[in-house]
Amino acid sequence: MAEDSSFYQKVAMTNEEMTAYLGIARLARISTARNGVPHITPVWYLHDGSNFFVSTGTKTRMARDIKKNPNVSLTIDSSDGMFRHKCVIVNGLAQLSREGHPEVTRRIYQRYLGREGLEHPFAKQLLDDDQYVITIIPQKILTWDYTKLIKS
Repeated sequence: MAEDSSFYQKVAMTNEEMTAYLGIARLARISTARNGVPHITPVWYLHDGSNFFVSTGTKTRMARDIKKNPNVSLTIDSSDGMFRHKCVIVNGLAQLSREGHPEVTRRIYQRYLGREGLEHPFAKQLLDDDQYVITIIPQKILTWDYTKLIKS
């Protein structure tokens, strides 16, 4: 089946809709590749209106893959039943940096865990660990909101 660009135009989110959608703490998945072999990892993220931020340990496969190939994809999606699927797919370049950790990592964790969750021993351990902040600079963003097709 060939892609129908008019279909994607009908279901695309506006910038305002995308910002609202990304404002909800949803699980994302980041895809990296090593020697042409894809690797997908569920992650928490922040979005500042331009770039996306993810935190990972310095010894993870994700970090090793990005060092060799900075091209990544990030997917944030949800489904509330039949034809209520929404999605943001980001293709971009990832930059690894220790700068910003633990401040950015703390903001990511607080987004998903709340302030009280930051006091959990595992959260504290991760904040103390050697981590990278991954900045994903979007090169292309594709969105869809199938609820636009079923509205009366």
